[in-house]
Amino acid sequence: MNYFQYLRTKFPVYIITGVVMSLTVFMAVSLHRYDNHLLNVLTDMHTIGLNKNKIQDKVEEIDSILSYFRNTYQIDITDVNSEIMILKTLDTLKDQMPAARITATKFNRNMGNIFLPVDMQLKIENYNMLVHAVDYLYSFRIPDYTIKNLLVSEGTPGEIVLSVNGVLSMPALE
Repeated sequence: MNYFQYLRTKFPVYIITGVVMSLTVFMAVSLHRYDNHLLNVLTDMHTIGLNKNKIQDKVEEIDSILSYFRNTYQIDITDVNSEIMILKTLDTLKDQMPAARITATKFNRNMGNIFLPVDMQLKIENYNMLVHAVDYLYSFRIPDYTIKNLLVSEGTPGEIVLSVNGVLSMPALE
C-alpha cells in the first residue's frame, strides 16, 4: 500500500474538515456569548424600568432641596462661587451698618472651607443698639459670621465703641 498517495488524496479533505469544524465551534461559542449578553441587557433594561419611579422621586427631592435653598437663603447652589458669596455678604453687612468701619483682610482656605477675617468698629449709643448689632451678626447662615472677639470700649469722651473681630466662612464649593 502506498501511504504517500493515500495521504496526498486524504490530507486536503482532513484540513478542510478541520477548518469547517473550527469555524463551526467558533460560531457556536460566539452565538452562546452573544445570547448571554442579550439576556444580561434585557435584565438590565427590566431593572431600569422598575427603578424609573425611584429615580424620578430622587430627582424631585433634589429639585425641592434646590428650591428650598433658593427661596430660603436666596442662593442658587448650582452656580456658587464662595468668594463672591462672601463679598456679597460683606456688602450687605456694610449696607445694614453704614456707620460701622469694616476692615477685611485676605481669603484663607482650610479643610474645604474658605474664610475672610472681618473686623468692625461701630459707635453705639445704648444697650439695645449693641444687642441688635450682635444679633444681626449671629443671623448670618450662608456664609456664616463667627465672632472671635467682642470688645466694648470708650472712644472719644462720651462715645462708646463696639469692636468685633470675626470671620465670614463657608464651604469652598469650587
